[in-house]
Amino acid sequence: MDTVFQSRVKERLRELNINEYDAAQRMGKSRTFVYDIVTGKKTSVQGENLVHLARALNVSANWLLGASDEKTARIDKPQERRSVPNSDPLEIASMTPRDVPVFGTASGSILGTKSGAWQLTDEPVDWVHRPPGLIGARDAYALYVENESMVPQHNPGDLVYVHPGRPVRSGDSVIVKIQNAERETYIKRFRKRENGDVRCEQHNPKSTVTYKRDTVIGVHKVLSLAELMGV
Repeated sequence: MDTVFQSRVKERLRELNINEYDAAQRMGKSRTFVYDIVTGKKTSVQGENLVHLARALNVSANWLLGASDEKTARIDKPQERRSVPNSDPLEIASMTPRDVPVFGTASGSILGTKSGAWQLTDEPVDWVHRPPGLIGARDAYALYVENESMVPQHNPGDLVYVHPGRPVRSGDSVIVKIQNAERETYIKRFRKRENGDVRCEQHNPKSTVTYKRDTVIGVHKVLSLAELMGV
């Protein structure tokens, strides 16, 4: 049975009346790149490859991932902000502009090792609505969660909003950014800093993960629903 990702790539190929090789050529990839997706040999596409695939098929990346039913790509520029009335938070959320950038995916990983880590994109793969709790937060961004290591707190495909300026407390969900050639990025549950090292937890398998101080370039808070709604 096809995955959502696989089905949507096939759907766009039919709608654009192009084949797998045409799409791969648009991406500047090898002739078999999109063919491997369609046949199920390649089950996911990440980082810049996801951006290029979405552009080649003229859709948004989160539609390809099954995180949205809206096909239209919104990666050109954010909308201008506008003031919203003081009313119900859910109503406000529906009225706010799509000006929060989505920079790829954060992985739960396996025991914090390199396996399963994710490389952030330099450019947004999409833009999403700005929740009331992030109005005025210039550095806010969003990511999609990969794999099951943070279930049930964060499921694969979940969109999480991140506020780099918020203080991080023990028990908070966080994005841990690692400085290396791959620019690894993880989503974890923060516990404490110990001699500069960052100690976190993951749920599946339940484990403690320690990131060395000389490799960590950022620990950013993932906002809860209440924080996103500004309540």
